[in-house]
Amino acid sequence: MLRASLDLGYRSTLSSTPYEVSANFVGYDEQFTLRSSEEFGDAATVGISMVAGSEYLKLRLGVGGEFSDEATVATANASIKLRF
Repeated sequence: MLRASLDLGYRSTLSSTPYEVSANFVGYDEQFTLRSSEEFGDAATVGISMVAGSEYLKLRLGVGGEFSDEATVATANASIKLRF
């Protein structure tokens, strides 16, 4: 079996205000700050992947990206699924 997929999309950011919170672990007084990751404005998303295998074994390889005026973010991934 060999299967290909193409994903096209558009992502829009509803809020541009970064989120920040101070936290600490239970039983410890030392605080630390968690900040939301930087998200760029509206972006087009594109991804392509291939899946090959049989009933018991599947191999998936894929690449993707987000394209906006502020940045281009590329990703690659691979997975193996074994059914027994």
